[in-house]
Amino acid sequence: MANFSSTVPGIVAIPAFCNITVTYTHPGQNDTINVETWLPSQNYNGRLQAAGGGGWNAGRAPSTYIQMEAAILEGYATMTTDAGLGWTDDSARGPSAWALASPGKGGRQGLMLAQQYPNVYDGILACAPAINWAELFPASIWPAVFMELTRQFPFPCELDYLTNTSVAVCDGKDGVLDGIIADPDQCDFDPFSEVGHTFNCWDQNRTLSLSYAAASVINATWSGPRSSTGKSLWYGPNMGADLTGNTYGMGIGIAATACNGGTCVPVISSLYAPWIPLFIKKDPSFNQLNLTHEGYDKIFSASIKQYNSIIGTSKADLSPFKHAGGKLLTWHGLIDGLVPSAGTRHYYSSVAARIPDVHHFYRHFEAPGVAHVFGGPGGVPTTAFDALRAWVENGTAPEKLPVMSPVGGSATNGTGRFLCPWPKVARFDGRCGDSNKAECFHCG
Repeated sequence: MANFSSTVPGIVAIPAFCNITVTYTHPGQNDTINVETWLPSQNYNGRLQAAGGGGWNAGRAPSTYIQMEAAILEGYATMTTDAGLGWTDDSARGPSAWALASPGKGGRQGLMLAQQYPNVYDGILACAPAINWAELFPASIWPAVFMELTRQFPFPCELDYLTNTSVAVCDGKDGVLDGIIADPDQCDFDPFSEVGHTFNCWDQNRTLSLSYAAASVINATWSGPRSSTGKSLWYGPNMGADLTGNTYGMGIGIAATACNGGTCVPVISSLYAPWIPLFIKKDPSFNQLNLTHEGYDKIFSASIKQYNSIIGTSKADLSPFKHAGGKLLTWHGLIDGLVPSAGTRHYYSSVAARIPDVHHFYRHFEAPGVAHVFGGPGGVPTTAFDALRAWVENGTAPEKLPVMSPVGGSATNGTGRFLCPWPKVARFDGRCGDSNKAECFHCG
């Protein structure tokens, strides 16, 4: 499909729609903002579904258009905005002003709307939200900084080996051998126990003995950044997450290295690389790999002081959204290597501490074996938006979210699993005997 301003990726054939794109500016601000709205020409269901962005994109990106195509297919009017950034690679109101669906950066947009504009949407679905932005971004270069500080630069295959070993060690703790760590909190794998073990290194095409450096780097990555005095600054990804970018196609991993012969150097993903030089130091030439540990501490503190109030999206008081009758669903993959799932759990816990009956309007789900929004061996809750709609319109709170596995199984047809609202998890009943049947699991 094509419209006057962009080419829209046609994933499937969708019904005809009317594209109304409004371009406006704020005098004196030198900005150009585009708001794109698609109105279905037929089978309109009377509801609006807005789509957020991802990464550095506010919207109007290929991933956004895929969401919008799905919305049109289901009869929604749908809209998005680029927020002036462009794109680089209740019953009284009825259903007319309805919902926002968004992943990653879009997930953060969804939570920002719940926090700052509680009357705009009846329901919000925020997947893997990149909240606590001011902590997340400096935390994401921690593995590279740690490598430079300790002069330890492992081969990518070493980190992949340790990741795979952690899954093998902790896979069966839930009673099911499926290549998934169901509860990372219960995984007690020690990477240092593998030092000296030999394995086939795919990127060096030879047998290697696992180095202490690899165990040290992956341990620091999983633990998350620490200050020079040993204080925990933020969360790291869970065991099982792709740290090199070689497994789930999510780009450069946060602990990636590039190697020439026997020499490796850290590589920072282009998603996170601009934050410190451009936003904190305001110096494009600033080399963040030359930071001392104390220097990293200062950068981390400066990031929070300068940007938390602007883009942190960590306001835990959702009372206005609750009183407006809003409903909020978040879910997060437990092997997300880009946005650690512990950040979303932290936010839900913060809201619950302020609003004890949080479960009446906000529910959070964790998806074992799922990377950032998709990817990995785990099941994705593809009907999460339908669950949100049922909650908003019928008052049916989601007690479970069926998941679709990468091989096409789902809990709805008895060949898969479901997610439970955190802190509950899906528990397997060994007496039932068949881990492929949803009825063999319960939330507990």
